[in-house]
Amino acid sequence: ASFAEEALKAQSVAARTYTARKMASLGGKPCGRGGADVCTDSTCCQAYRTREELSEKWGSSADMYFDKLSGAVSATRGVILTYNSKPIEALFHSSSGGMTEDAANVFGGDAPYLKSVSSPGEEGFSDTAHPRYSATVSFTRKQFANAVNAAIKGADISKNKLEEQVKILSKSESGRVTKLQLGGKTVTGRELRRALGLNSTAFTIEISPERVVVST
Repeated sequence: ASFAEEALKAQSVAARTYTARKMASLGGKPCGRGGADVCTDSTCCQAYRTREELSEKWGSSADMYFDKLSGAVSATRGVILTYNSKPIEALFHSSSGGMTEDAANVFGGDAPYLKSVSSPGEEGFSDTAHPRYSATVSFTRKQFANAVNAAIKGADISKNKLEEQVKILSKSESGRVTKLQLGGKTVTGRELRRALGLNSTAFTIEISPERVVVST
């Protein structure tokens, strides 16, 4: 809610478009939970918080933020994004790292309007404006091996052999890791992202005698 007004307008259009695409009355495929077109589970459909929950989170800024959000919704009332007269799959992100990714590299499917494009302007802003633009996660060698082995069956990497067992094999044109070797397994960048809780698949791995540092 602290983002710029135009960003919140864009988010309103994206969220409304996502909902429209799910609505049975518009020819969409509903989520179906509880008989609804869209559920409030963010891992399935869209995140949702009550006014009470948001008031507790925002404290003294709550009224200002509600007015700001309501204004963005009202200013874009009735507006959705379409392709060939149908609601698009309106995916969005808080930070792109300078370039978006081809949908084909993320979901396997393809869409003519979800192609990788340059997305400059995030660099140099405050952590508040782009809290996930860059981050580093540091592990001991043992922690890294344990996390990988627990999440990726068959990797079987050893803390003493990481230099030879962990290798990035390929990246997409946008700089995201597509494939890497983890011991006895070849996995996708998405699999390691999930295993380590990384912000994105645009990562590098530095292995030192003591630690493993992953930068996104």
